[in-house]
Amino acid sequence: MLRYSSTSYQHAKPFLPGHSAAEARESLIIDHLPKVKYIADRIAAKLPPSVERDDLYGAGVLGLMDAVERYDESRGVAFSTFAEMRVRGAILDNLRSLDWAPRSLRRRAL
Repeated sequence: MLRYSSTSYQHAKPFLPGHSAAEARESLIIDHLPKVKYIADRIAAKLPPSVERDDLYGAGVLGLMDAVERYDESRGVAFSTFAEMRVRGAILDNLRSLDWAPRSLRRRAL
């Protein structure tokens, strides 16, 4: 489970000068929510109807929050690119956790 503390968002300050870290973090999350919905919808299109889109969206939002937490601008990667990968990964991790069969069994079955 992800754990967040109010003091761990100091790195978010460079995004919006003149704003607090919490405001900058919230702004980043709100700005990228449509992208989370887009990614969740794209993944859901390839899944059976028994998988709820809202579950995928929720996992994607958690991935976005984790992306804000872990982003390091000194690596030279745009935040949106970094966030897309984290969101997609969080959604896929959620799907794997819901699956009763391990990946190795699925690989052998194909």
